[in-house]
Amino acid sequence: MACTKIGGMLRQTAVLFALLLGLPSAGEAQETEEVAQVGAPLLLLAGPHQETRFLAAAMEDIARRDGGAFMDLTIKPRPLPTAPAELARAVAAYQEFDYGRAMKHLTNAFDEIASSGVHSVSNSELCDLYIYRALVRNAQGDSSKSWDDFVQAALIDPTRHLDAVRFSPSVAASFERARKAVVEGPTHSLSVEVVGDCSFVVDGLERNVQTPVSLRAGRHFIRIACAGYQEYSEALLLDKDLHLQPALERPTIPSGREAVALASDRGFHHVAFVRVPLAQPINTARFSLLDKNGKEIGRTSMTLSASSEDKSLAMTALSRLLDSLAPAKNSDPLVVVEKRSWYQTPWFWAAAGVVAATAVLLPFALQDQPGAGFRIELGGATP
Repeated sequence: MACTKIGGMLRQTAVLFALLLGLPSAGEAQETEEVAQVGAPLLLLAGPHQETRFLAAAMEDIARRDGGAFMDLTIKPRPLPTAPAELARAVAAYQEFDYGRAMKHLTNAFDEIASSGVHSVSNSELCDLYIYRALVRNAQGDSSKSWDDFVQAALIDPTRHLDAVRFSPSVAASFERARKAVVEGPTHSLSVEVVGDCSFVVDGLERNVQTPVSLRAGRHFIRIACAGYQEYSEALLLDKDLHLQPALERPTIPSGREAVALASDRGFHHVAFVRVPLAQPINTARFSLLDKNGKEIGRTSMTLSASSEDKSLAMTALSRLLDSLAPAKNSDPLVVVEKRSWYQTPWFWAAAGVVAATAVLLPFALQDQPGAGFRIELGGATP
């Protein structure tokens, strides 16, 4: 019983001592501290996107499992076109006399054409975009810009005649005047110099790339697509005969050196680099594990089958490749600081001992005279 009381007194004294020193209370236990292992790699994927979706899924899972990071540098496919759908919405809004909403949809369509070219619209759709923007602008009182749009529509299709059922007589008459102005204007020749198998599209119409095209003076939309090159598109102002030599660019994927630089910039000491070649046929993925100095630690490859099995095969190949990092990881072990409450630490009990000793001895040190019922007598002869 006496020991229990003494222990309780020590605990209370220690708590008081902790409060006086500003130490954490019993409810504020120190959390476990962990130092993460060094060695998790950057996983980098490059190649044509449509052939690598299963590889990307596998690399994401590996990065999530091992604590690394994943970067997808594949060449993305062209987004699905929205201009034709925006044109249909604009026509519906115009017929409902909602000119603000019609202009919004037309603007969305023209923004897509400006950013990615006219691959998404046909010749008649491109012509209709300008016709309906002319109609909306005319309804909003901007007759000058409305006329410019009618002229541009006629440049895109000089043979177009507006249907009297779909359009009012005044609108048909305005477009006819614009068409005659275009037809009576000058014409110029446009030729293109390219190498290889290429398609050539002008204002949404397919043309022979080997034959010069005669066009009315004004603004025209061209698109050139050659095998092995990125697509070239331009809104061209034709005011004279022109021989065009477009600077076509080949799509590229990063080299091993560039992959290492990307990893180093992000603080990784290793990069697992997976490449799918751009040349046809695309059926092989190459895996390389590189350190921060560009030294190849390991390599492997797999044949792509464009099936869901590619993901499991890729995960197996990556796991085996990354196994070579295990010694590097083990040389820097995980350091764990044991989770302890503040009153379980050695410094606490040392401090508690000091407090307890002080509590026992302090009355004897401070008492100048004996208290009632307690007397100290010295033995022996008194000098």
